[in-house]
Amino acid sequence: MMAYHYGVKAQGNAETDPFGEFAGKNILFEARSIEDTARYFGQSPEETVFALQSARERLLEARNQRPRPHLDDKILTEWNALMISALARAGRVLEDRTYTAEAEKGIDFIRQHLFSEDGPLYRRWREGQRAIQAMAGDFAFLVQALLDTYDASLAPGYLKEAIDLGGQMLDQFYDPDHGGFFMTAADQDRFLLLRSRDFTDGVVPAAGSVAALNCLRLYRLTGRDRFYDAARRTFDAAAARIRKNPAMAPQLLVALGSDLLGSAEVVIIGRRGEQDTQSLLRRVRKYPREAVQAVVVENASDRLQLAELMPHVEGMKGFDQGAAAYVCFNRACRDAVGDADALDKLMREAMNTQ
Repeated sequence: MMAYHYGVKAQGNAETDPFGEFAGKNILFEARSIEDTARYFGQSPEETVFALQSARERLLEARNQRPRPHLDDKILTEWNALMISALARAGRVLEDRTYTAEAEKGIDFIRQHLFSEDGPLYRRWREGQRAIQAMAGDFAFLVQALLDTYDASLAPGYLKEAIDLGGQMLDQFYDPDHGGFFMTAADQDRFLLLRSRDFTDGVVPAAGSVAALNCLRLYRLTGRDRFYDAARRTFDAAAARIRKNPAMAPQLLVALGSDLLGSAEVVIIGRRGEQDTQSLLRRVRKYPREAVQAVVVENASDRLQLAELMPHVEGMKGFDQGAAAYVCFNRACRDAVGDADALDKLMREAMNTQ
């Protein structure tokens, strides 16, 4: 019954085996349903389930007599930052605090375990030990995760961390001579003969492409030219390759499109949980996160923290009744609006402005 249900064959069941690793061997898979197996052996589905469970237990006992394969349980900053971004975006889109809370827990873990006491970020943590100096991917994806977590939570502390870490990313990995981002820092490895830049997306997007989009998002928040210059020079550095083979760098094309097709920063003055604020925020969130950066000022503490990062926020005032939204693009902020349709009109104007 076990062989029938799991597709075992006398000659082996690996029909496609380019390297000849499974010749005469079987890879178990559910080749037939419980109902088909029960029918074939003249038993009830319940009896079949019990028999297969007993067989699997005997198989596990035999398997446990063999050495187990090595377990890869390291925690990488880069990969975890990708997951944090996914959780934060789910929380933002679905308006589900459960996902946002998990993203915040991920950020807390990285703060606690992957930064050393004197500041530097590390790449790997396992069994209580951090190791390996962080690479460009770790910085790029963590900055992205911090920005995404702010978008979902609207807690200003994440913005400050993103801006600070983004500055460190430029200091350590940006190529001021030719544009683009090196994969490693100058002091990463004394035996490394060449610092390479990579614009090609693979299993994960290229670190330099994510860094370029981060720089655009940080520029919209802060107005600091060094972020915008780094993004533009990254586009220039990759231009010839992209023209020849645009499919190699979809993430960089997303960043380039974000720059060319218009963008905006929206500052909303209002209470986060109130309907009027949520109405404005939902309208902003209709637009791609790559093109729009929204911040919310609820109280004096928010204003103080955000004004340190974005000085223009300090002078923005709300309405006596209801939330107010300021749409900023082309280095200027339009008069405040309190209506979602009026906000949408300004957003469309920003999106059509290069």
